[in-house]
Amino acid sequence: MVACYPGEARGRYLRHCDTGRGAALTAILYLNRGWSAEDGGQLRLYEEGFHNTQVRADVAPLAGRLLLFWATEECPHEVLPARRDRFAMTIWCRDSTVAGGDTP
Repeated sequence: MVACYPGEARGRYLRHCDTGRGAALTAILYLNRGWSAEDGGQLRLYEEGFHNTQVRADVAPLAGRLLLFWATEECPHEVLPARRDRFAMTIWCRDSTVAGGDTP
């Protein structure tokens, strides 16, 4: 999936886990040249447990950065509001033994 989070609308993606996709691993490649901290749009990773509010890390969407994490309940995450257009390419590596993995 290639996604654009529009800066004009303060694009974001609310907290979620990637478990419903039948994925075992999430891979995100960022496509944003010249990104700065003031641009926002960080990927916020939380500590294990969907309702845990403790932040594990905020990852800036810098061009060429590849982020890999397990697509489980152990890794809730969200995209914080972006102040300029933010682009990312995401691939979910599926596993037929993961719940939902038997869908086409």
